[in-house]
Amino acid sequence: VTYLNSMKLTRILTYLFFTSIVFNSCTKEEDNKNVTGTTSPSDPRNVFIGTWVSNEDSQVFGTTTYSVDIIAHSSITNRIVVSNFYNLGFQASNCQMEVSGNSITIFQQNLSGYDVVGSGTLVNSSTINLSYTTNDGAGTDNVSTVYTKTN
Repeated sequence: VTYLNSMKLTRILTYLFFTSIVFNSCTKEEDNKNVTGTTSPSDPRNVFIGTWVSNEDSQVFGTTTYSVDIIAHSSITNRIVVSNFYNLGFQASNCQMEVSGNSITIFQQNLSGYDVVGSGTLVNSSTINLSYTTNDGAGTDNVSTVYTKTN
């Protein structure tokens, strides 16, 4: 009888042990916003990460204001990714930019049929200035924009 009770107790304790491990290893969604792999507080790209408002002057579209999101590239440590670049949509345009100190390079890439190239500067922790050229095959658009950080 004692042997059976001891086995039951062992099973219950084992179950409780593994259950506590599973629940303690879970992370709340708001605690896991860093989906890009950037975990170091000293990562120089951290100043770029967030939501920004773009105030853009385009030769083709005139002056427009829209939102962009910036995240750190998941595997290239000197690169950031801007969603909704050139107001092409959050799903359609993820512009990759290389950063070095305060300098930003928009290297040649194609976003939703637009060839894009340009450069910029991180002015301070809440302002980015960019100048770039787009070409959709029918013509060129010279663009200057100021990103202002909202969070």
